Amino acid sequence: MKNIFVVSSYPSTDKKFSILKECLRSVRKIKEFDILLTTNYPITDPEIYTLTDYIIWDKIDIQTVTEYGIFPTYGWQLIGSNFTATTSFDNAYHFDLHRALHNGVNFAKGLGYEFFYYLEGDCEILDTNNLLEKRDRMFVENKKLMFMEIDMGAYIDYATLIFGGVPDYFLDVTSGVPCQIEGWVADHNMYLYGMEVIFYRMLEGKRDSVLALKYEDFEKDANFNKIKKINSYGFRYMFFFSGDDMYLLLNNNEDKLSKIQLFLNDDPWINIDLGSSCYYHTKINPEDILDKKISEVVTFDDDIMKFEKVMSQRTIDILKQSQKIVFT
Repeated sequence: MKNIFVVSSYPSTDKKFSILKECLRSVRKIKEFDILLTTNYPITDPEIYTLTDYIIWDKIDIQTVTEYGIFPTYGWQLIGSNFTATTSFDNAYHFDLHRALHNGVNFAKGLGYEFFYYLEGDCEILDTNNLLEKRDRMFVENKKLMFMEIDMGAYIDYATLIFGGVPDYFLDVTSGVPCQIEGWVADHNMYLYGMEVIFYRMLEGKRDSVLALKYEDFEKDANFNKIKKINSYGFRYMFFFSGDDMYLLLNNNEDKLSKIQLFLNDDPWINIDLGSSCYYHTKINPEDILDKKISEVVTFDDDIMKFEKVMSQRTIDILKQSQKIVFT
């Protein structure tokens, strides 16, 4: 049987490149599988090429669905002692995820692979034997797909951290998920939900083809979501608007961030040592940061990470519509 791991990643920082390498090294221990990396971030590190058998790079990189006029009325909240900050649910990541996944599985099908495992590139495989046993169990029980089923209370989803199946069957049952952004934003059910929910709903009426497992069945197999543990820092929640007034908001609500330094065009701007469960906010003039490169250097669990972004007028306009703060 021809087997392949389809790994997706967006290694936009040195730290994320390091985590991707850890992931690929751990997958390489499974001798029965080839490795395909699918991404829409340019891969320039030569070691990544030595750790994979195939790399697919897609130049289409959708940063935000708000550019297409999608501003959901719900999203994430940060609540401080004197404010509530909200940001619209922007699932451009889920579109990119599906497109990268589709590219990888379609490529694997074309090369005659009979089984694939999909793995997000911030996961480290710990137990290879268990994954092989799950693959064999799927075929013994005459199933076509294997998903980690998560009960969220209000709904059930199929986690996309890791799953597996027969390539052509997966492509068939998910053929209704658009691979072009125009189709994605035109379909309310696409930009309203994450891929976990979309996959679950796509398989309505076809559950008998799925080997449904629990998180507990996988928790010894891999260390999941390494990037998620650092991703809430690095421009995800930083600038909010109250009317036309712009506010810089820094937070340490996970108690792991000890220091934040901000630079404007490489010149020092703000240097803060954050205490436990601390919020820092200050009003700023959008014109002061317009078209300037903002560098954020954070110290997180003794790791130092750097994120950069140019604050174009387009970026500021999107923030104004999608990220709001109300003081109480």
